[in-house]
Amino acid sequence: MSLFSAASPTNWPPIAPGWQRAAFWAWIAGMTTVAFFSLNSRYGPPEGPGLDKIFHCVGYMVLALQTQPVFSTRRAALIAALAMIPFGIAMEIGQDYVPGRSADSFDALANSAGALIGIALAPAFRRLSARVTAKLSPS
Repeated sequence: MSLFSAASPTNWPPIAPGWQRAAFWAWIAGMTTVAFFSLNSRYGPPEGPGLDKIFHCVGYMVLALQTQPVFSTRRAALIAALAMIPFGIAMEIGQDYVPGRSADSFDALANSAGALIGIALAPAFRRLSARVTAKLSPS
């Protein structure tokens, strides 16, 4: 089955044609942005008690949610969303090799928590994405 093939409407709300590709590139852009800021010594974590953990959690929640309109099956979207957990861990390990940055196991935990929250919110987000793209698509 193709990444962008039509899903069965009975078990997975379909995303309007053309929107899956846009969602895919938005997801890639999101991961690229996270990798850029994670592995760049010029941009450190936000100041404030616990603020960086909130950014980590929300960022990875968004990445996990972004998988929903991309994939044509629930299983593929779940696997991609779960892949955000090792991606977050890899970003933290990578920071150990960036001057001025260091790996933080609590950041990795916040990344994982965000991905899991995104997975929990995924069914509602998928339904919302299907409705919005259907209304925005030309008839």
